[in-house]
Amino acid sequence: VERFMRGFLRAGDVVLDVGANIGSLAMLAASCVGPGGRVIAVEPLERNRRLPARAAQPSRIDQVELIEAAAASGTGELELRTHPLTSNSARPAASGALLRDARGRTVRVPMVVLEEALAGLARLDLVKIDIEGMEPLALHGFERSLGRLRPVLLSEFHPWAMERASDTSPVDYLHWLRRFYPAITILHRDGRRERCIEPEAVMQAWRDANARAGLGDRLHLDLLLEPEDPRGAAA
Repeated sequence: VERFMRGFLRAGDVVLDVGANIGSLAMLAASCVGPGGRVIAVEPLERNRRLPARAAQPSRIDQVELIEAAAASGTGELELRTHPLTSNSARPAASGALLRDARGRTVRVPMVVLEEALAGLARLDLVKIDIEGMEPLALHGFERSLGRLRPVLLSEFHPWAMERASDTSPVDYLHWLRRFYPAITILHRDGRRERCIEPEAVMQAWRDANARAGLGDRLHLDLLLEPEDPRGAAA
């Protein structure tokens, strides 16, 4: 993901980082788009938001904007599990062993519908989303803008978490994404790119990757989705 962002982003671009965590990719994006660009970082945990805010001040990076909520398909509050040993969080049903242990805790955070929070957005070049299985909910709350602005999309794909966090079939999520994008490219950890037209091919690649790693169903994939002309909407 980082390698792709470095090669793709240009000065003046607009980036949406959903699940910004401690802000490492948001700050990378800010350095790529420069003062004429814009980076919108969506992160619900206050302790995670402190780091990009502090990093931006001495660097005078004014193009990073923080949305202090979890992206979803509706408003209200959301329960997340957190733990002092990690910056990650997840819905309780999609939490791994670390988040579930005795030192973890459950917090309530506000939810935001991105279509409403970013109403009037005129340009969007790249969306990166990594929210532990809540990707379908967040993107359903941004559906009109995906079709209108046609950004390149970088999405974590974690079927185990998705089924538990969003009550969504992973293959249904892939079919929904194909409404906006002609293909799905898997960014493998060894640097290979695997282009898939059919969602079932992505599911098989996920199963194969888990089998090779001996992780059952806990390994995620990074997906790249590009419109027919990835720079057409921004030109």
